[in-house]
Formats: sequence, structure tokens, C-alpha cells
Amino acid sequence: MRKIFYVCSFLITVSLFLSGCDLNSTEIETVEAEAESTVKEESDSLLSANGINAEELTVEEEPVIIETDNSYIFEDLCKVSENYDESEGAPIELIVGELRKEYYEGMILLSHTVEEGDTKLDNVKYKIVPQNISGKGPQYIVCNACFEEDGDTWKLISNEWTEWDVEKSELNGSSWECDEAEAEKLSKLFADKLPNGGKMYVAFRKNLNIITPLMNDDASILETKIGTNFKGTLEYIALDEKAEVEFSCMEGIVNDEGKISFKIVTDAGEEYFTPGEGSTYITSSYFDYATGGDPEASYIDTFEVTSESIFYGGWKKEIASTKGNVSPELSWEKVEGATEYAVLLVDLDEGNYHLQGYGIVKDNHIDAGALNKAQYVGPYLEGYHYYKAYVFALREDVSDVNLLVDNQNVDEASLIKQFTKKNSDNVISFGNVTSIYDFF
Repeated sequence: MRKIFYVCSFLITVSLFLSGCDLNSTEIETVEAEAESTVKEESDSLLSANGINAEELTVEEEPVIIETDNSYIFEDLCKVSENYDESEGAPIELIVGELRKEYYEGMILLSHTVEEGDTKLDNVKYKIVPQNISGKGPQYIVCNACFEEDGDTWKLISNEWTEWDVEKSELNGSSWECDEAEAEKLSKLFADKLPNGGKMYVAFRKNLNIITPLMNDDASILETKIGTNFKGTLEYIALDEKAEVEFSCMEGIVNDEGKISFKIVTDAGEEYFTPGEGSTYITSSYFDYATGGDPEASYIDTFEVTSESIFYGGWKKEIASTKGNVSPELSWEKVEGATEYAVLLVDLDEGNYHLQGYGIVKDNHIDAGALNKAQYVGPYLEGYHYYKAYVFALREDVSDVNLLVDNQNVDEASLIKQFTKKNSDNVISFGNVTSIYDFF
């Protein structure tokens, strides 16, 4: 109808002009208003004749309701969930004093129940967030602790873990550069003696699809074996010499200090390799560059990304599709040579990096909620899921790249391929930040 109005208004104005009428701006506005009114009346009449109410065609967007998170941080030591009832049971300071270890990245009090009987018991459910020493493969441990009332105080009588999760997707296909001590340890896995002064690299193949913590006989011990099944290669580069050996891995160990140790086995022996301990994560492109596996590989650097949408080790509630659908805030340092940045959010636990958000920005910052509904669909799957926000610094425009939000899987390699299909050097560098979302 708006288009019809403009056409009618234009024709009326032109007709009056050609007929010699001299109209001022006020008179022209009057003519336009009368034209719009006439068009609306005729349009409403036409719709009514066909049994359609014009008012029913007006679609109003539903207001966005953002759910606030009423949890809080207790003395910089522990997050207390908004569902945690502090009116009864063991006091928070006593619980935290008994359960919180200095080396934890974080701890979250989830809920508790108080039982009355011969003695009063407080069963506390809490989550440990171990340090992520490698920057990959974050963990969480859900535990149950029982406190017994003892006169005017409470005492811890049991503490066991019930659920242990290791995020495997970021370890799958990852590559690592070893320091000198780690290289010497892993050199025992080669059949022949290696020359001095070289560099050792560890590459996991993309078949690391299982990391299963195995329940201990004594669940109070916060260290346990893991079952897995994947292969990889060790590569040693020294001047003009190169040595390579394949390894397999079927088991390992995790603990609440954040270590994930894999027992890698070759024909020459076996050793434990702990990503991040004596080794540093490197991108696949840098691995190809360093080992000469791809002579045309170009080194893509990385940078740090931070987010105010991460609160105490987890994404804020508001980023979920049903709790506000507010796309995360992200910040990073400007990258020299970049004309724009591609910003994405992916679910690491759904399919193969399920795409939740995608947008292009010119500055080195994106505000919370900057992506619209077509660009962003927040978390909606129940349970604990890890979400990674990517930022790619680009030399040239990528408006021709068509990514389907909430309808496509994308991984790091496929994204770089998309952004470099017209210019192989288009991706200058990239960064990312990963955190967990608890959707219950």
C-alpha cells in the first residue's frame, strides 16, 4: 500500500505542476496526506470485500523479555546459584571453606536439601570448574557433599563426584608444539635416536570422538581414568632432518587440577602426554607451516578475545534464545590490515560446531544484542553445552559468504576456507573465547 501511495502522490503532484498550479510545500504536504488517506480507504475497502480485516494484517513484534541472573559471587571464591536456598542448612562460608580448593578455576553451589532425622544432614550439590591448563578441553565435575549438624556447627562427612565431563571437540584434531623437556621425554617413542636441537610436534587426528571418565571404586578421589580411542603423529624437525612416528591412545587420566593426560603408545614404548603441560597449542595452519607438511600453507596468527557476557566461567543466561536471545558482547585488539571482522558463535556439542550466530563488524568490538534474529539464535538445547565465539580479522569484504544460522555446521577449517575462497590471504588472524552454558 505504501508503494501505491507514493505513486499516486507523485502523479497528482506532477499533474498539478503541468496544469500550471503553483503549490508551496504546505499545500504539497496536504495533497500527499489526502492521497494517502484515499489510498488507505480504497485498500481497506478492497480487503473488506474479500473478508479480510486490515487491522489483523498488522504484525506487532513480541517484546523481548530478558531473564536476569540472580546468582552472586561469594567472596571471589564461589558462585552461589539463584536457586540455592540459604535460609537453612550449613552456612555458605563453612561449605566453601571445606570444598573450595585454591587451584580450582571456579566452584558453583547449585542446590541443597536438608534432611531431618536422628541427626540433621545438608546434602549439597555443587560443580567444580578445574583450570583449563591447555586452553582446550575444558572440564566440569558435579559433586555431592554431605554435611552433618554437630552442635552449633556442621561437619563434612562425605564428598563424592557424580558426573565428570571433558569437552573433547577442541582436542579433536589439535596440534601442539613441545618445549625441550617434553621433547626429550617423547623422543623415547621413536625407534631411532633423534638429533639434538630440534622441535617436537604432536598432532591428534580428527578421530578423537570419545573421552569417557570412568567411575572410581572410591568416588571421593577427584582423579580418575578415562577411556578413549584415537590416533596421531609425533613429528621431530631438526635442521634438514625430519622424523615421524604414529601413535595410538586408548586411555588416560583426568583430575580436578585440570590435567588431561593421554597415554600415547608407539612400537618403541609409551608415555603420558598432557596438553598444556610442557606444550603449547598451535593452529593446524601453523603445524603445516612448521613441519613442512603443506609447502603452500600460510601461517595464520591468533589473538585474544574477551567477553563481558561470560560471568564466572559461564555464558550469561540472557544469551539463550528463550531468555532474551541477546548475542554476546565481544572485544579484541585491532588487527593491522583488517577492514572488517567476521563474528560467529558455535555450539561445540551439537553436531560438528553448530552455527548459532554470524555477523560482520568494522570495529574491534561488538555490543551485547548487536545481532538481530536473522543473525543470531541463542542456546536452546537442554543440558551443559560449550559455546565458542570466533572473530576472524579479514582484509577484504566477505558479503558473498552465505552462512546459515541455526541450520549449518561449521568448524575452524571450513570457516577459513569460506573466508579465503576469493583471496587465499584474506584471513589475517583469528581469535576465540569458549565457555559453558547451563540450560535447564
